Amino acid sequence: KGTSELLKYLRGRIKEEPEKADENQTAMTLPSMARVNVHNIKTLKTLEYSDKQADSIPDELFDTASVQGITTVNFSKNQLKATPPRLMELQASVSDLNMGFNKLTDCSDISKLLQLTHIDLRNNQLSDLPPEMKNLTKLCSIILSYNRLKSFPEVLYEILSLETVLLGNNQVCVVDPGRLRKLACLTTLDLSNNDLLNIPPELGLCTSLRCLSLEGNPFRTPRAAIVSKGTDAVLEYLRSRIPT
Repeated sequence: KGTSELLKYLRGRIKEEPEKADENQTAMTLPSMARVNVHNIKTLKTLEYSDKQADSIPDELFDTASVQGITTVNFSKNQLKATPPRLMELQASVSDLNMGFNKLTDCSDISKLLQLTHIDLRNNQLSDLPPEMKNLTKLCSIILSYNRLKSFPEVLYEILSLETVLLGNNQVCVVDPGRLRKLACLTTLDLSNNDLLNIPPELGLCTSLRCLSLEGNPFRTPRAAIVSKGTDAVLEYLRSRIPT
């Protein structure tokens, strides 16, 4: 029994050791206790510093990343109140930015990251989006759930490349269906758990929509029974209500 236990232990060590060796090569311990995963930066083109509850991003991270053509940045689950200034060093390459679960009240600098296709800003303290965001002509999806938005952000009507807009759990009380129709690529729109008192019938003319979430709003029509039938039923109902 002793031998089999020992073999089992050694086999376990064999599995563990290569990982440990690899970890030592790819992670450097920095004075700020940040660990830079060089493998992620060089191979996956990913810059990650998430779930640290940090109020700033260590310079060492940007020093390592600046020449690597980073495409994905994840600074979620921290205490950031503004966009890290050095993020602009990556503006030629970053296409996917996650700054969810922070304390952002302003995100103006994000407008300079012209290669962005996906932005995650959920669970922040944003009450509006900067007009300069219209320069993000490649943007496909934006997640803004759990912020402090009281209306559909004006600038989003101008980003014609948008396919997905998630605005659940804000205080949005008005949407302009005429301007929304111009977003010809928009397939997913989440307006659940907001303050919409009425749904304009013209929203039914946004025929590109494949997924429209309206649950948890105070409007009376369409009735819950229709909403529960799904997007096509809601759009059809809304179209039937357009005055002729």
